[in-house]
Amino acid sequence: MNEVNHRLDTTERLPLWRRIFPKPINFDELLKSQVQFLLEATREVMAWGQTGDDEHRLKVLEIESRADVARRELSVAAGQAFITPIDREDLDDLSRGLDDVVDGLRDVVRDAHALEVAPDGAIRQLCQTLSEGVKNLSEAVEQMKNAAFAQQKAQQAKHSAHEFENAYVQAMKALFQREDVREIIKIREVYRHLGNCAMQVADTAEILTHALIKIA
Repeated sequence: MNEVNHRLDTTERLPLWRRIFPKPINFDELLKSQVQFLLEATREVMAWGQTGDDEHRLKVLEIESRADVARRELSVAAGQAFITPIDREDLDDLSRGLDDVVDGLRDVVRDAHALEVAPDGAIRQLCQTLSEGVKNLSEAVEQMKNAAFAQQKAQQAKHSAHEFENAYVQAMKALFQREDVREIIKIREVYRHLGNCAMQVADTAEILTHALIKIA
């Protein structure tokens, strides 16, 4: 029985009063756990972009697996909680958004490995720009209780996504100057995954922004 199912089974055996009035759940810590996995995965992708070493790809895959567990734990907790720090649906969307970015980072290194694409200068630049957005988003989530600061960081995360888009366009222009069509197709796939990550960072920052407005 996995950890989440074990917790569900344990909950079903709790006294009725405890199920009606469960112990408070520390959602701050649950979200911070997801943020830490996101930061770890981003660091490993950055390291892969610099070195191309396969050890970083393997670490990303391992981190993504642990991040999925953290995502499920928060989802279960949100379903059991009497109250949540932000709208329950927004909390679930925020958690899913963080996990989707980690999934996207996994896709970057997984497909780069499968397609035998070595990181080049453009990929390194895209990874760097993406990491700035991840950093801002992470700080926004970690400081949700400071709404003004969190809003500012969420806005910066969205701005980083716009910067990524500019870098992406330039990278694509340069890529299509090459003559090897097979190489173009393979490298474009890696660019696409990086682009999906940047879009997900912006979308998750927007979810947080709207959630904070609701409780202002």
